[in-house]
Amino acid sequence: MPVLRTSLFVSRNAILPAMLLLTALVAPMADAAAAAPAPSATAKQAAESVLATLRSGDADLRAVALERIRYGLRGTSFTEALVATLPTLDPPRQAELLVALADRGDAAAVAAATGLLAASGDTAVRLAAIRLVGRLGGEADVPTLVAALAGDGPMPAAARWALVELPGSGAAAAIRVAARSGAASSRAALLDLLAERRDRAALPTLVAAAGDGDALVRLAAIRGLAAFGGPGEIPALVALIETSSGEERKAAELAIVRVCTANRDAAAAATALLSTYQSADEPTGYSLLPALARIGGPAVMAIIDSMLADPARRPQGLDALSKWPDATIKDRLLELLGATTDAKEKELLLGTLIRIAPLPDNKLKDPQKLRDPTSSVAPTRRSSPRLSTRSSGPRRTTNSSNGPPAPRRARPGSGKRKADAGRMPLIIESRPGGAGYWAAVLARAVVA
Repeated sequence: MPVLRTSLFVSRNAILPAMLLLTALVAPMADAAAAAPAPSATAKQAAESVLATLRSGDADLRAVALERIRYGLRGTSFTEALVATLPTLDPPRQAELLVALADRGDAAAVAAATGLLAASGDTAVRLAAIRLVGRLGGEADVPTLVAALAGDGPMPAAARWALVELPGSGAAAAIRVAARSGAASSRAALLDLLAERRDRAALPTLVAAAGDGDALVRLAAIRGLAAFGGPGEIPALVALIETSSGEERKAAELAIVRVCTANRDAAAAATALLSTYQSADEPTGYSLLPALARIGGPAVMAIIDSMLADPARRPQGLDALSKWPDATIKDRLLELLGATTDAKEKELLLGTLIRIAPLPDNKLKDPQKLRDPTSSVAPTRRSSPRLSTRSSGPRRTTNSSNGPPAPRRARPGSGKRKADAGRMPLIIESRPGGAGYWAAVLARAVVA
């Protein structure tokens, strides 16, 4: 019996922390949710129980306490008590508490999080602090997060996420200001996240950055303008096409195509680009023609037809036609292919026809619109029937190792299946849209 009493006494001591936490869990919501300067005695007891459990070595008890911090006990006074507890915890417990405070949603914890971000050497603590600042911070925290973009390891990605999620119009304005100065890599990252925030007020910043002296910044600005630019940004993109080359020019052309086909007010942007082309001088017009051709439309086709009729401008017209975005011009291509005798023209037209004709939806995606049609490979007819390495003679079987060969028995219907198998490749190859169909059409056109 004495042993039993001792065992029971130890058991009660072990259960005591859980009972205290249970008190916190069942505390009246009116007391727990109150944000009054003087919390009730019950709320104070619940808060003290949770704070004591945070230092516990029992992971299950801590999980319950953290859940209570997130969604149970409310009030700024309790948040301040939690913030005051942060310096007394070891780094793993600090990271746990910061994550819970971020979910709690009380901005009173932001100052403590920025302090730990600057002072702590633990990666998990700093990542948790960045997460909290991104969810609950504001305009004043933008410089701290911008500085974290230049960190090592997972810090830049976490800081980028935080800057994208940072709430408030003041924060958006602070990010726009930060994107105008600093290192080129930092500015490019800020321009990218402005586009990710879909901040339309950042369009003037993106237009200005499109003329920056650093290529990294210009490419980031082009990506932003492509994401949500409109008719007002067409002049800046046209200027980029005139002054850039290589990959940067391709990016500007793709941005124009997206603005004129996929963004808001796409039709107005296409009209603005067409007006710019019609009023431009000849060199500028030729530089804009590839982008116009990738957008397509009756007005652009009329321009190309007029160029095809002019021997001096026919090469530029054929090059523009080769960039058309869908398969609606396949008949026109076949007509031109059958009429031309120039080998280079035939190669260009044939490559264009091969590029656009097999598309099931008759529409190219943006990356395909920039593909060089002359790199296309002509379709080849599949070999029919497939060759077999086995002997084509009749299979001979014997009843015994020394007996005469037994005649092979034909299975019912095997002759019909062989005949159908012999016709199958021809049926597949000759159907409209198949490789053999287009090969036959092209062969007739070339011969003609």
